Amino acid sequence: MAGLPTAHRNLNSIRNPRRYDPWTWYDGARTSENRRTAQSLTLQGVTFKHPSGKKAEACIRHGAKRNVFAWTTGRTCKPGVPEVLPTEAVRVRLNPTLGDRYFNVEGSRIDSATVLYLLSDGTAWAVI
Repeated sequence: MAGLPTAHRNLNSIRNPRRYDPWTWYDGARTSENRRTAQSLTLQGVTFKHPSGKKAEACIRHGAKRNVFAWTTGRTCKPGVPEVLPTEAVRVRLNPTLGDRYFNVEGSRIDSATVLYLLSDGTAWAVI
């Protein structure tokens, strides 16, 4: 059975946005043949995998090099977002270099969302 789609911020795009799309996603199992990139994504039925492990802790405590240690999983994932986001969409943040230990909305932990929009500017917006 194939795994659910996952998505994360493509950290290479922060330093080189002309060369890399801002989002990486896997259509099923997290293997190279399922790896895709996109300018924007829409995920439905989302859960958040919060930072964990030694690399995450080093990044949070000491500003160590960022790695992929947090991501989103959705029932579905497709490239693109609506032209106008719903008015109830809220900004989701995670920046371990600033001490964030979990995905959050205005500092409150978020574990799931009905819909998640990952925009081309690198921001994430959710309908809870």
